Amino acid sequence: MNLSDFRFNSLFDDWADKYDETVYMKDGQYEEVFKNYTEILNETVKHIAKYQGATVLDIGAGTGNLTTVAAKAGYNTIGIEPNSKMRDIATKKYPSISFLSGTFLSLSIDDNSVDAIINSYAFHHLTDSEKKDSIKILKSKLRNNGTIIITDTMYDSIETKEAIIKDAYNKNFVALAHDLETEFYTTHEILTEIFESEGFTVSYQQMNKFVWILTAKLG
Repeated sequence: MNLSDFRFNSLFDDWADKYDETVYMKDGQYEEVFKNYTEILNETVKHIAKYQGATVLDIGAGTGNLTTVAAKAGYNTIGIEPNSKMRDIATKKYPSISFLSGTFLSLSIDDNSVDAIINSYAFHHLTDSEKKDSIKILKSKLRNNGTIIITDTMYDSIETKEAIIKDAYNKNFVALAHDLETEFYTTHEILTEIFESEGFTVSYQQMNKFVWILTAKLG
């Protein structure tokens, strides 16, 4: 188990049973992070823009919420989730979808076999160095003209990051501020550099104060 695998498992062992409650809650200091959650998932799937039956991986699938939106849109969707408790919940919720063990850095999928890779609220568990390594791996799994879509908290500048963290402290959202300071949320500049170095074209769409959809296309 590498470091990122350990971080995924240690976090979600404690969170699995309350994950869905958290993302749909309407109050509390994380409300803004998950604001427009259903819309965000639907918009993420719209960015796939592939033919019906295209193969799509949802990495860090959690309880399967994004995975099932993609499946309902007509894609051959597979959920990739390292945490066994999360996989069990996802399988019970969506028994017609396959949920397999794996991570951004450990993916037992054939090369050149996937049309798109999606994820939501997960990529920030990787350091910037691990993000770079993961994109090399994910690129190898994609077919020609493949797409990677990352939906997560990210910042359009360092100044925005600092302002958002300051605002969290001013609102006494101590747990949120701690997460923003200690998790590996990164900037558009760094993400664009990572993807462009692997031949992707990158665009961004902001969905709430925290969350953006990054769409990276090959070809």
